[in-house]
Amino acid sequence: AIYGLEFQARALTAQFCGESDQIGFLVGTQTLRHENQIHLLNYNDETRKISRRIFAHPKGEIWHLAASPRASDLVISSYNNVTASKAETNASVMRLPAPAGSGVASVSEVFDSTGSSSPVQDVVELPGHTSNVKGTAWHPSQDNKIATIDQNALYIWDIDVASKNAKVAATAQMPKATEQACRWNPHQNATIFATANDTAVRGWDLRTMQEAYCIKRAHEQCTRSLDFNPNVPHYFVTSGDDCKLKFWDTRSLALPLLQLNVHSHWVWSVRYNHSYDQLLLSSGSDSMVVLSSVASLAAPLCAIDSDENAGDGSKKEPIPDGVVATFEEHEDSVYAAEWSVGVPWIFASVSYDGRVVINHVPREIQYKIWM
Repeated sequence: AIYGLEFQARALTAQFCGESDQIGFLVGTQTLRHENQIHLLNYNDETRKISRRIFAHPKGEIWHLAASPRASDLVISSYNNVTASKAETNASVMRLPAPAGSGVASVSEVFDSTGSSSPVQDVVELPGHTSNVKGTAWHPSQDNKIATIDQNALYIWDIDVASKNAKVAATAQMPKATEQACRWNPHQNATIFATANDTAVRGWDLRTMQEAYCIKRAHEQCTRSLDFNPNVPHYFVTSGDDCKLKFWDTRSLALPLLQLNVHSHWVWSVRYNHSYDQLLLSSGSDSMVVLSSVASLAAPLCAIDSDENAGDGSKKEPIPDGVVATFEEHEDSVYAAEWSVGVPWIFASVSYDGRVVINHVPREIQYKIWM
């Protein structure tokens, strides 16, 4: 399914939809001449159609969105605020207004064709950054903790949505970098937070706010994205301007465990599948979205079919490492690709020209994994 935004875009995040099998994504626009918007897209897997709600985002161009992993109506927005004297990127926790006539936001409601709605509501601003905000993340299991990074430092925040209050709980100074990315490690009680700082990747121990590990040159050029394996502790992946995906083990960082060359230009985004960690989604400036297999580094139940014995009594072979499928619906740089929260076989991508594409893992790949 393809959805077209009126304006350019590069921010995309998957929406938490509770215990339901609803499929939702949030997309943020990036325009200087008009009021920006957040589009909530709900995808019906049976009809293959998209319904929408549009929320005005008066604060400026949206550079990043991070949806709460536990509340369907909360999102962190990183936005570029332009005034007559300067332009700076700030961050706020925002709330999506509930549909008219309801007490709470509903992810199952069918929205009208116009998609009209009210502006997002400011919950709490995150002030005090000394330079442009470059990344945000929610704590994997605690509702009241989030992290932000700017060009100089990492900040851990305690937030209270009810009282609309936020305070900095801890900070760590980082080497100043122009390009940044970040990801919270869900393992080890979420005590490790990782940042990409230009070519380097660093892990931060949040108990001491000290550097736990560092790969000074994870990529020959800028490191654009990173993600942790959801099923295998210590494993993570990075992507960069050298067109490569690299897989690492935090216990031994001298060399990557594996590298894949699946793009022909900068790789802006890389994400593990939440359930089947042998599946990896990446997108780049080559206008491509690539689905790869990394069965050799996956958890055993994902790398090998759960039915270990085939009809002749032999063990089924895992999908080989490398490209599984490519998706070519985009015509511009694809800045983000994200897996659905509730349904592991569905993902979305957004390109700079405002095109959002919702796709499926090919059915034959699904069968190889779980049948």
